[in-house]
Amino acid sequence: MNNNIKNIMMISRLVVLPEYQGFNISRKIADEMAKFFIEKKKRVRIVTSHIGMIKSLQKNKEWHLVRVGRTTKQGKTAKLSNNSRNRITCSMEYQ
Repeated sequence: MNNNIKNIMMISRLVVLPEYQGFNISRKIADEMAKFFIEKKKRVRIVTSHIGMIKSLQKNKEWHLVRVGRTTKQGKTAKLSNNSRNRITCSMEYQ
């Protein structure tokens, strides 16, 4: 697998209105985005801390767990989103 960071498309946040949650809409959107970029020879990863999204992605055998950990770095992402600091996140890659 090519580890060139330029080949990775990141999905970082999908938002669904509360009345439409629980219908796998986010996962279906992520699946379609992944299929689109896979055709363009890009790797696709999603980073999430939402337990419902993690469970939904695990049900699809195309998504593979890449990393589990906490967001403790004081990088650009942490500055943009203080509420995600120190939260356990999962990174999954579409293959």
